[in-house]
Amino acid sequence: MRRTALTDRHVARAVKATAAAAGQPAEVVDQLAGHSLRAGFATAAEAAGVPRAVISRVLGHGTGSTTDRYIRHTFDGAAQQEVYILAAVVVTALA
Repeated sequence: MRRTALTDRHVARAVKATAAAAGQPAEVVDQLAGHSLRAGFATAAEAAGVPRAVISRVLGHGTGSTTDRYIRHTFDGAAQQEVYILAAVVVTALA
């Protein structure tokens, strides 16, 4: 618990520290930030078949073009498929 809100820098440090602890290479860790979480969520939700309008609403985007910039299909595999399934369940529950 904190007395003040987390800043974008707090979130970025947490994302980078978690990626480093998971064994990601330094060049990957250096590219991560708080928006990496939003991009990962948007990408997983879209790959799971969640409509873009729902993803936009969950992310608080006013336009689909903003959401489109967050969707990044650069990976796949069994583990990622599980993330996609989880994202679909979460977004459906929030919709």
